[in-house]
Amino acid sequence: MSLARGSVLGLLLWLAASAAAQELTIPPPGTAGWQPLAFPKIERHTRYTTASEDGGGVLHAESECSASGLLHPLRGVDLAQTPLLRWRWRLDEGLAAADERSKDGDDFAARVYVTFAFEPERASLLERAARRLGAAVYGEDMPGSSLTYVWSSAEPVGARWPNPFTASAG
Repeated sequence: MSLARGSVLGLLLWLAASAAAQELTIPPPGTAGWQPLAFPKIERHTRYTTASEDGGGVLHAESECSASGLLHPLRGVDLAQTPLLRWRWRLDEGLAAADERSKDGDDFAARVYVTFAFEPERASLLERAARRLGAAVYGEDMPGSSLTYVWSSAEPVGARWPNPFTASAG
């Protein structure tokens, strides 16, 4: 696994809906509700700082052969009322593009994961057993499925491809 080298500026996330529905704004990183995410086998972590730019708050992530993340759990969100996710991002430096659709090339300067709770009633016996094993290894319950948005160095905007590691992420 190669690790991202680069810098991400201006990542803002919020859930939104149509004008008739409700909008939920996620507070900026560094405030209540955000949690660090470190990967067990990766020693160096991305450095995160917050700043003000163009009249709004931004998250600055700086990575040099490192990886980590920031989480903001949202429980009880009614997706019928808040069905859209919007954010802005800007990169100062991307990555040298490999085959980003393969396991060896699955490395991006920026990603946004949207994860959903595991629903055991919809899972097979094998999926439930695999989740119990994963929880034992990692010490916590993993999401059931996820959507992943990446800043690609080689793929066109709007391109879609399956996650090379798992079918539960798209």
